[in-house]
Amino acid sequence: MSALASCRSRIRPGLPELYAGIPISGLRLEPIRDDTFPMGNSNQAKGKRQGKLSRTCLPNEVHIYLFRLGEPAEGCLNPTLSSEECVRAGRFVEKRDRDLFITAHSALRVVLSGYTHQDPASLEFRANMQGKPSLLGGEIQFNMSHSYDAVAIAVSRDVVGIDIEYIRPGLYDESLSKSLLAPCEREWLQDQKDVNVAFHRIWTLKEAGTKADGRGLSLDCASVAAIPCGIEEISPVAICSTTWWGIELSSPADFCLSVVTRQRSPVFIRY
Repeated sequence: MSALASCRSRIRPGLPELYAGIPISGLRLEPIRDDTFPMGNSNQAKGKRQGKLSRTCLPNEVHIYLFRLGEPAEGCLNPTLSSEECVRAGRFVEKRDRDLFITAHSALRVVLSGYTHQDPASLEFRANMQGKPSLLGGEIQFNMSHSYDAVAIAVSRDVVGIDIEYIRPGLYDESLSKSLLAPCEREWLQDQKDVNVAFHRIWTLKEAGTKADGRGLSLDCASVAAIPCGIEEISPVAICSTTWWGIELSSPADFCLSVVTRQRSPVFIRY
């Protein structure tokens, strides 16, 4: 059974109203339209949520936000960022990396403000020993990933990991396979027509899993094993002998996108 059926995946078309009424100086977000980011035959009408900035995430739900980034105004640090985030942004040498950081972290604050009913700039975060951030004093769990010009955010009541990766041509080679993949992953990879794309598919599941677990890349990559089962199909993700559940989601061309949770059949809602 596909995850589309088991997870009762739903869509909420569009995203711009999420940012209505909130000053996002110099920030341009371009939501990925439903026709470029399909979710099979899911019922769009049922997936619609009323309201603009108010969000409620039920215990069995995982909310997915996906959008492309525009460029911030020259020299602009978004007013929603904390002073620490502004310092981190200023450390980037390349303008593209700096812009990506600013827009991604500003957007994350705006998204989370819809669940906490707080001003985006007032949100406070803390990080665990491995650097995974969480909201201070809140029940909402989240995870964010960005690659090239795309950002993906997952929001849940339980721990969650998300990873989006731009498929870089020619990235894969045998040395990567030996150092980063478990034996079962290497065996699966050998049977794939496009090993470079297949490697990215494995990697997004693995990284989403390590982010959900909370230990991130401090884990030995070979101790995390994930075999992709296909778009919108549930895939077990083994992390140090513990089984998590991952799903590959449809994504823009040249990207791979995966989400990992402890729940085997969550309800995915696309905003």
